[in-house]
Amino acid sequence: MAILSDSEELSIFKTDIVKDYIEFKWHKIGITHHTRGFLTHFAFVIFLIYYTNYVYIEASLQEEFSQKGFVAVKLNPSAIAFPIMWLYPVLYETVQLF
Repeated sequence: MAILSDSEELSIFKTDIVKDYIEFKWHKIGITHHTRGFLTHFAFVIFLIYYTNYVYIEASLQEEFSQKGFVAVKLNPSAIAFPIMWLYPVLYETVQLF
């Protein structure tokens, strides 16, 4: 693969053996790696949307209710889960251990 990446001959990529080799590497390694990365980032974005909604929108509603005399105390369990969800994308992008 290093020889192919160093080559400036584009016609080499039109040969059947190189096409088969690239397709094999994609199905053996690439698709799993990129699918895992996509699903992890997608889950992180969904959780970030949930967390932002929970912390800012629901908190402002709780403040409004408390000003009217209602008492609503809610724990924030997502504050613990957020750093855990944040850890995998950071490792994925920087170290690529997974």
